[in-house]
Amino acid sequence: MAAISVAVGTGACTDADAERSDLCGDLDRLTATFELVTDPPEGVTVGAVRGGLEKVAPTLDRAAGAEQVGDRLAAELATVEEALRDALADLGDDEPAAVATEALGLGPRMAAARDDVIAALGCGATGERACAPQAAAGATLAGCLSP
Repeated sequence: MAAISVAVGTGACTDADAERSDLCGDLDRLTATFELVTDPPEGVTVGAVRGGLEKVAPTLDRAAGAEQVGDRLAAELATVEEALRDALADLGDDEPAAVATEALGLGPRMAAARDDVIAALGCGATGERACAPQAAAGATLAGCLSP
């Protein structure tokens, strides 16, 4: 029986590493909600899209404040979120999302901004989720795996 050995580099995760890891996790967990907002399926109402936007807004705000995101991308996030809110503002919650043609036109722009944030943060990089469990548990970040 062969023994399998894996070498893992250890290092200390900084608070910034833990925040980035947490933000990447949030972006990942909200994928379906982002898809609802950016490309609502047939039969979805404006209220559902508006509710989805409310759900992702705190994550968008955190992303805009992340050091890795940069000013240009932060401004794009804020601009597209505000434009989407404005496009939905005069529509009733029970109306089909399909009538929100202006809002639907903003979907690809928001999806692209989200993808750019994920790339800027380096989400999915080796070891990026290693800090999140320890940070969530309140454990010290020293000794947390780093990429």
